[in-house]
Amino acid sequence: MKVAIPLFGSRVSPRFDSGAQLLVAEVEDGAVGAAEQVTDAAGNPLQRVAHLRELEVDTVICGAVTEFLLRHLAANGIRVFPWVFCEAGEALEALAHGELPASPPPGAGRARGRGRRRRRMGSGRPRWSP
Repeated sequence: MKVAIPLFGSRVSPRFDSGAQLLVAEVEDGAVGAAEQVTDAAGNPLQRVAHLRELEVDTVICGAVTEFLLRHLAANGIRVFPWVFCEAGEALEALAHGELPASPPPGAGRARGRGRRRRRMGSGRPRWSP
């Protein structure tokens, strides 16, 4: 598989859409193969996804990523391992050994009924006694 990691120095970038460098590597048979740093001059996250497709990347390891981008990456055949915060080399080794958890499908674990929690105001009686 061909893996891309947005970089922040030598670490996995805290956000998918930040950082101008990508670490692109081949991972096969439990080992990390050739790796190179690629400059990504994408002006927005959708352009970054297009660049990943041009590089024939099929897997991304990243930090935070929006649900919209998770869907967009999946629609482009790119598997995502989000919420990874460590050295990029460590992340590649963990992926090669099957130790990175796969990403949940978009929307999984999301709280339902957004906005249902209401703040109680003026319940009619004071919470303290004089």
